[in-house]
Amino acid sequence: MIDVGYAGVIGADRILDGRAPYGAMPVTDGLEPCGKPNADGEIRERIQSNGRCESANPRGDTYGPVAYLAYVPSVLTFGWSGRWDELPAAHATAILFDLLVLAGLVLVGRRFGGNLLAAALAFGWVAYPFTSYVLLANSNDAVMPALLVWGFWLATSAPLRGAAVALAAWTKFAALLVAPLWLTYRSAWSAGRLLRFGGGFALATALAFSVLLLEPSLADAARTFWERTFTFQLERDSPFSIWGWGQYQARGIPDLASLQTVVQAVVIVLAGVVAVVPREKGPLELAALTAAVLAAFQLSLTHWFYLYLPWVLPFALLALLLPRVPEREST
Repeated sequence: MIDVGYAGVIGADRILDGRAPYGAMPVTDGLEPCGKPNADGEIRERIQSNGRCESANPRGDTYGPVAYLAYVPSVLTFGWSGRWDELPAAHATAILFDLLVLAGLVLVGRRFGGNLLAAALAFGWVAYPFTSYVLLANSNDAVMPALLVWGFWLATSAPLRGAAVALAAWTKFAALLVAPLWLTYRSAWSAGRLLRFGGGFALATALAFSVLLLEPSLADAARTFWERTFTFQLERDSPFSIWGWGQYQARGIPDLASLQTVVQAVVIVLAGVVAVVPREKGPLELAALTAAVLAAFQLSLTHWFYLYLPWVLPFALLALLLPRVPEREST
């Protein structure tokens, strides 16, 4: 199991203990050891400020608050020992959101094309190797697509569409880029629809960030959130894409930082352009452009991992399989 699922369990535990996850992850930092050395001689288990022996995961608080709230039901059910052990709560959450994506795709398929489309979409999700990798790694990478797929099913309701995008965005920040596109679904110029979308987005955002109210100072909690998430993500180096080559300063390996900045700017422009072009968008356009924006975002990342591929998959499948004129468009 990678550290992502473990981070979700820790964050949920902190919320249940009345703390925000940000700045509250278990660390080593010279704290008293309380476990055995691993194969490298490192002792990850330390007595934390709460007096509990916990396995360190100091950078587990880099995600949006929904990424931790999603684990609360499983932590309530299975608990957490404080150690990086079998983590049944992480297993349960990964399975739950995988099934939620599957169920959402079935509902979308039945709505827009009947049972055959529903079966094809479900098969596409379960047959894709990288969705299995998400399950095997017990990561949180099915949470965002689950929220977006259900938002797609409810897309004719502007408030619910806005809420779904907000919850997805405050899980993985990539979904912020599809917010303009989803805002202008059907028509870019309907003021009432835009206001209803904004209301749903704002309400879901307020609910997600209510975890910051668990801290004594909201201002300090917001500052810590920003530093631990956006600041860290924007500044991190990684060996997992060509954009991180510059950190090695090796002969023959180019520093592509300037080119990456151009690519990132293009992605932002793309997210804005698809909000207004085409002016009228149906389900097919919404699916195809969502897939395009999420894929473009991944191309610009310094820290890219194959577990991110399922973010795009549901909408790529919909773009390929949705009929141009849906057979059924209302629930």
